[in-house]
Amino acid sequence: MRCPMTGARLDPLGDDFPSPDVLRWLGPHAAGRRWRALQGAGGFSGARFWRGESVGMLATDRKPRDLCLRAWPPQHPDDARLDRIHRLLELAASLPFVPVPYRGQDGRSWCVADGTRFECTDWMPGEAWDPESSTPLDPLRLAAAFRAVGRLHRAWRPERIERAIAPAVRERFDLLRRWSEQDQGALIAVARSDRSLPLRQTGLALLDRLASRIDQARRRLAPWLLRPLPIRPCVRDLHAAHLLFVGTEVTGIVDFGALRDDTIATDLGRLAGSLVEDQADGWQIAATAYAETSGESEPGIWEAARDLEFVGLVLGLANWLRWLWLDRRTFDDLPSVERRIRRRIARLDRV
Repeated sequence: MRCPMTGARLDPLGDDFPSPDVLRWLGPHAAGRRWRALQGAGGFSGARFWRGESVGMLATDRKPRDLCLRAWPPQHPDDARLDRIHRLLELAASLPFVPVPYRGQDGRSWCVADGTRFECTDWMPGEAWDPESSTPLDPLRLAAAFRAVGRLHRAWRPERIERAIAPAVRERFDLLRRWSEQDQGALIAVARSDRSLPLRQTGLALLDRLASRIDQARRRLAPWLLRPLPIRPCVRDLHAAHLLFVGTEVTGIVDFGALRDDTIATDLGRLAGSLVEDQADGWQIAATAYAETSGESEPGIWEAARDLEFVGLVLGLANWLRWLWLDRRTFDDLPSVERRIRRRIARLDRV
């Protein structure tokens, strides 16, 4: 195929495109596009992405938005959960920053090709703010982020909300107990016996800190085992890299693979921690902005957010040690993993 403007040869599939079956499933949505593989865009999740760029458009034409094709990793989420994720995204379709999956020729919002599940949405414009950037986060962006999350939570608010001990609380408490009963001893043993462990010095520094922090996390989590909270749809993996901005406007919230029913404190804490860490003024800006759009008035929800965020920080570091030393997972970019771990250790030391 050649571009009608330049005569240049265009590959409609681009590099590393999985299967023409996906294009057939997309039908007219895929017409006139070149697909470009995005290396590393899935981070550590195992997902793969392609950008469907418009080609051959005349200067007077209104160029359609690029598309984002996603290949989900095997087994996660399962089919039923993926269907529910897509239904909730469609429920929030009026929000311009929510990428709603297209429905293919069979009327479904995802397809299977080469044994892999695919979905396709609009490509959301903008860029994420990088916590490692030397440029501090604009308070206007911070407020815009939590207004957007408030609108999303409101769109998902069910007519009847049940109260229960939050799944995030139960799961984190189980992980803390597992650390004390299993992981800590196993990690100490492997650190003594294997001097070739990846990131050994960083891991030893972390292991030395975790014992007291695990106890602190358990104390902060314990009250929430006795206090039911409203349970409703939450993103559950909402952090700086998944929020896109143009100027001070939120133009995209991306990656809903962890979406399920839980306490909204998981979203509030995860996002605030990734954007402002432990800055009290930043948390206050977040809470004020969220209240403007969410209609949320649950007492103590921000207290729960702070506690869950701290516990998540501790467990996140513990997970890295388990993945690297016990599960022996391999990562393509180990220096990036080490930078992430060291940054979180530094934050833990400041708390």
